[in-house]
Amino acid sequence: MEEELVQKKEEIQGLYDMSVLINQTLELERILPIALEKALSFTGYEKGTVHLISKDGENLELKSDKGFSPDFIENVKVMKYGEGVAGKVVTLSKPTIFSIDEYPSHGYFHS
Repeated sequence: MEEELVQKKEEIQGLYDMSVLINQTLELERILPIALEKALSFTGYEKGTVHLISKDGENLELKSDKGFSPDFIENVKVMKYGEGVAGKVVTLSKPTIFSIDEYPSHGYFHS
């Protein structure tokens, strides 16, 4: 129970830190890398990306990444809805975690 309380405290502290950052600037270029770092810290993952919907509403554009190879990043800079993990998450409209085994043929996760 104590471990769960410590984890909740860390999550709340992370959300507070994000709110302070957002109140200091609305520049996504500064906010997104920090938000990604916080999300990776909460989940314990080493790699992650942030994609946003393009202005035309047709694609997802990579805005921040951590831990992936340049080849991976090149493959996921712009993706269609439903393509890759980010595209699938958009179609599901909820936070989602996928197993790397679900995307072995795409080479997306091999750095």
